[in-house]
Amino acid sequence: MHPAALVEAIVEEMNCPICVTFLRGPVSINCGHTFCHSCLSGLWKLSGESQDSGYTCPLCRAPVQPRKLRPNWQLASVVHKVRLLGFCVEMGLKTD
Repeated sequence: MHPAALVEAIVEEMNCPICVTFLRGPVSINCGHTFCHSCLSGLWKLSGESQDSGYTCPLCRAPVQPRKLRPNWQLASVVHKVRLLGFCVEMGLKTD
């Protein structure tokens, strides 16, 4: 696979399903899906979901406990490195 195509495939995995851009402050929820913290909080606020009615995952609709959002620091680091790698490929810089 060409390096640019590989980077593009990896970049797609690093995107938030809500904003469809690189994950920012990624958090994982009970069902295993990962979103930007701000996207998930904003979506719940816009949708009118509350702790009384219960929060759900935007992808699989599984119940979510907002106090149990887990920051994913390792993924945040990988996203940062993938962004840098993508920049290098776009600029035609050697990555080895």
